[in-house]
Amino acid sequence: MGVTKMAESGDLTFGVTCSGAPPLTSAALSLGFGEFPGGGLVLPQFTYYIDVFKPVVVFLDTSDAAGYAEFDLPLPPGTAGIEFFMQYIWINTDACGGLGTLSASNALGITVQ
Repeated sequence: MGVTKMAESGDLTFGVTCSGAPPLTSAALSLGFGEFPGGGLVLPQFTYYIDVFKPVVVFLDTSDAAGYAEFDLPLPPGTAGIEFFMQYIWINTDACGGLGTLSASNALGITVQ
């Protein structure tokens, strides 16, 4: 995962990116307000780094034919100092066995400036 630019309060054109994803695949993009303690929640198919015991918002996204995804995440004025974490969960990936399988990106911690 990466960002389109530095996260600054009031920047309505900020976004997050993911490359190396399965091509043309749907994803759940988690935004959480905590990092899971102890190095993540180890699941059978991937490690989830977002703390599920703190607020989490999930967005839907899709990768393109090259395995790239970009999600616009406007940062309204007054958000300076907010810290959050994001991670993509790719759904039903052919590379991982198809229907019912999951894979994940790395996680990304962001502090709004």
